[in-house]
Amino acid sequence: MNLLQGWTLATLLVICPTGVLHSGEAESPQERPLALVYRGAGSCQEGCSESLAQIAERSGFRVQYVGPDEADLDIFQRAKLWIQPGGRALTQARKMSPALKLRIIEFVKQGGSYVGICAGAFLAAEQFGWGGAPGRKVLERGLGLIPGFSGLYSPAGNENVLLMNSDWLGFGKRELYWELGPDFRGESLWGSSVEVLSRYPEGLPATVRSTFGKGRVYVTAFHPEAPQAWRDYYQLKDSDGVDFDLVTEMIRWTTSLVP
Repeated sequence: MNLLQGWTLATLLVICPTGVLHSGEAESPQERPLALVYRGAGSCQEGCSESLAQIAERSGFRVQYVGPDEADLDIFQRAKLWIQPGGRALTQARKMSPALKLRIIEFVKQGGSYVGICAGAFLAAEQFGWGGAPGRKVLERGLGLIPGFSGLYSPAGNENVLLMNSDWLGFGKRELYWELGPDFRGESLWGSSVEVLSRYPEGLPATVRSTFGKGRVYVTAFHPEAPQAWRDYYQLKDSDGVDFDLVTEMIRWTTSLVP
């Protein structure tokens, strides 16, 4: 995802209205579980990491940002949740250190939680990629937290940014912000290991969740963390408003705060 050049973070981060979950506000910050949020090369410059961090904080977590070359990988011993934001999936995959990627995989396998948005959803698959001009086809190894391949979805009309109607299991039909997100392929081979939460209009999976080892993984091609400013920039009229509650649900399910 690459959008909204010129918007300031101060504008983008006014995202959490009254009524969003406040489960941790009575606790001191050090008593809250720790969420690690990737921020650095490949994360979008328009506030993807920051908006996800704010929603995690409103969901009762304290947040620490982690860059692609993080040296202190012992932080995972104190963490409950890893959040991989939108942005440029290929840049994230190639700039994150091999040690960091291996630590994320091990973290989830041993019971940690992974939430991935757009680029973070691409990255969660065994492989991801897309076509292009001769010599520019991309096929990249992912983290392998969900089985199969995540490929760049091509909507009717080939728009890069749009609001898309999709039924999200348990939340009904929503208009969801989408920008160059993936679809998930190989559904016939998943068995019961992967649950589809939302689909594209022609039926391809757009949001899935699964277990990985002892941990849980929840990823989406959409941007439920997108603040209203993103819609305003592209003059998108969203009939049901922002979708922060879906991020909260992703966090709650992966961290086992709900069945």
